[in-house]
Amino acid sequence: FNCSCVGISWFGAACGPTKSLKDVSDENYMAGTKLTNLIGLKAVEMLNESKAGTICKHLNPGEKAILISEVKKHGWFNPFAQRRTLVLTDAPRIFYADMAKGLVKGEIPWVPELTVKVENDKKFKICVPHRNYSIEELNGNARQWEQQIKALM
Repeated sequence: FNCSCVGISWFGAACGPTKSLKDVSDENYMAGTKLTNLIGLKAVEMLNESKAGTICKHLNPGEKAILISEVKKHGWFNPFAQRRTLVLTDAPRIFYADMAKGLVKGEIPWVPELTVKVENDKKFKICVPHRNYSIEELNGNARQWEQQIKALM
């Protein structure tokens, strides 16, 4: 592709089989990095807005989504993980949805006994009396879920 088409021609000196970023001047490297970082932030922002727009129809009036993630939810009776969108709101409320079908599939009860246990960067459990929800956060943000849930408790 042509770098100038997407506004990152500052890295042009690195184009070619014998070239690298070492061939880009410090000034051009800083300008190019600033723009590519902005492009990345805007892309993530647009994706989040798209997800949030789809989620909005499942929110109660005045309720806002705080955290939205693609997850695999491991069921008690079903050994196969189900891909879901997990949503934490400021109500506070946690629900999971099948976005392909546009349906909320369930809600995790927000009770005083609710706890969060992080197993690693991707896996965590939300525990309520008589039920543990085993969740695999596909982007490795399990600790962010723990922090956000605890902040609302």
